[in-house]
Amino acid sequence: MKYRPLQEQIGKRYGKLHILAPFGKDKKSRTIIIAHCSCGNFWKGVLNGVLNGTTRSCGCMLNKNPRRGNTHPCWRGGRTIASTGYVRIKLPNHPRADTKGYVAEHALVMEQSIGRPIVLGETIHHKNGIRGDNRIENLELWVGNHTSGQRMNDYVEEIKALRLKIDQLVEENIKLRLEIAKYSLKVGVNVQ
Repeated sequence: MKYRPLQEQIGKRYGKLHILAPFGKDKKSRTIIIAHCSCGNFWKGVLNGVLNGTTRSCGCMLNKNPRRGNTHPCWRGGRTIASTGYVRIKLPNHPRADTKGYVAEHALVMEQSIGRPIVLGETIHHKNGIRGDNRIENLELWVGNHTSGQRMNDYVEEIKALRLKIDQLVEENIKLRLEIAKYSLKVGVNVQ
């Protein structure tokens, strides 16, 4: 795109910028100008950015319409899963919020259940070892730190429940095979 000479650009307004004077050249031989923004700030930058429309202000327009939170196109409701497997909720004003404004969901669930904030020295344990399972029946409040995973007693109980379910399914399978055998004799078809 061919632009008019710099002298013809002085005094013209592009977006919020009013071009005042040339300032020199940068390392890439681009023309640097000084401009006055309608917000009251002075701005120094590349002329071509102003002329082609990529630069429309001193930066003041960026601050008036930040694309953060629910205005950002990638917003998913403020719920995210950290690389550690814990679910995190966006609550920037919460006392336990990290520097980005997120709080662990299991802490919120436990605080709501016990009716008070978690105090220093208390931790929340996931009974089944799944960090994203934040149902209150899966959470325990512990005093002090704990290791990751499940307690052996919880693990043994889960295995017993699974074995019972397997036994029920085996019995059901045997009954179904007997019914199929009776039916095949009745109809006269041999089914393996």
